[in-house]
Amino acid sequence: MEGYGLRVLVAEDDESTRYLISDVLSKAGYNVFPAVDGMVAIEELKKRHYDVVLTDYQMPRLNGLELLALSRELMPETPVILISCADLSLEQVAIERGAFAWIRKPVPVTQVLLIVRAAMDQIRSGHGDAGTDSGSSTKSPVQLAASIHLAGRAR
Repeated sequence: MEGYGLRVLVAEDDESTRYLISDVLSKAGYNVFPAVDGMVAIEELKKRHYDVVLTDYQMPRLNGLELLALSRELMPETPVILISCADLSLEQVAIERGAFAWIRKPVPVTQVLLIVRAAMDQIRSGHGDAGTDSGSSTKSPVQLAASIHLAGRAR
């Protein structure tokens, strides 16, 4: 199992989306910790280390960009992946603020696995800076976000 022993925090206020993402990651072997909103996610980040954080942008009490900022303070090396149907201008803001990637809703679950795997590969290779290209043949987080966005469109 690819995710054996790795912890993923999934902050999503929509129950069906949270369940779908959590189920896919759990089946891939990740230890998934669901959070119903950003405040619950921050409490989780204070309790234990997470290898990856997936968060919705639009949530009550604390949105995804706020969660991104706080998680960067608490665990700067932990990649944060934002998920949203919000407008594309926010995608660039999120990447500029340190998000590893941005996934457009509706969530393509196979792409979630690819992005989480890419985040883990980047950490393992020692290239923890979001938004940068390590010079390898793998895509940078910005390229991954763009490819995921484009994957949902007819070409």
